[in-house]
Amino acid sequence: MKRKTIQLAGTLVVSLPSKWAKKHGVKKGDEINVEEQEGKLVIGTSQASGIRTQEISIKNDHFMQRLILNPYRNGVDELTVNYDSSAVLPKIHKALNMTIGFEVIKQGQKSCVLKTIATGQNEEFDNVLRRMFLMLLQFSQQSYEALKEHNKEALEEVKSSDIIIGKYQHFCERLLHKSNLEPHKLTFLSHVVSGIEQIMDRYSALCDYFSQQKENDLSKKALSLMQQTNALLQDYYELFYSYNAEKHSQLKTQKKLVDMALTTIKEPQEMIVVQQLGKVIDVLTHLSQKTSESHPLQK
Repeated sequence: MKRKTIQLAGTLVVSLPSKWAKKHGVKKGDEINVEEQEGKLVIGTSQASGIRTQEISIKNDHFMQRLILNPYRNGVDELTVNYDSSAVLPKIHKALNMTIGFEVIKQGQKSCVLKTIATGQNEEFDNVLRRMFLMLLQFSQQSYEALKEHNKEALEEVKSSDIIIGKYQHFCERLLHKSNLEPHKLTFLSHVVSGIEQIMDRYSALCDYFSQQKENDLSKKALSLMQQTNALLQDYYELFYSYNAEKHSQLKTQKKLVDMALTTIKEPQEMIVVQQLGKVIDVLTHLSQKTSESHPLQK
């Protein structure tokens, strides 16, 4: 959309599109926010650039975590929660454990107010995303070592890291919703954040399964394939932060080799390894393809 400037009392003036003004209820005398961003002027209403608020009512506590986390991930800054009984408060606090900087600032018998006390910037997103990557690499290696040593206590401890990754995932999704990234960059980074969490879930499922087995001896072949899959994770991490076509080609070749090797495992008790590592390979294939198509951190 293009607009011509006019001069009024020594000032350049640009008219607002009437359709946009009606949609956002902009009237004569209203204040409009104008921000300069890399040679562009971004125009918005005062409400759009201020604190995002939302109000919800809880009739039952079956979907408490979802009701609290969805507004948080979508960038809501202040959430008013109405309920019939304060008995739901412990579950609200439990859901808040999956967030970063979202706290109860007001609490009553019939409602409470949750508000963010952390303001995320692009630099913060980059730091948290890298932390997610590093935690995943550490988690995958610890899972391998715990299975190799038949250490059930270690398997239980490793599983706890999955909760932290989930918290970082929700925070990253929130930052992305509040960002001004171009749509294709936003979509790409959303895929990466979701992919890390999906891979983490696969390793967590392995740890959970074998921590409950009386015997969890894995064959050398299964352990070797797990180690090779862990190496693929490291390769993708390096590809993401330092992309080049040769690295991508090498990663594709290695993924195919590991994928083929998984089909050679026939022992019934190890099919869970085949299923979970196979899903890890699928996610890595998807992510590496998306990375080759668009990698905003290289720009």
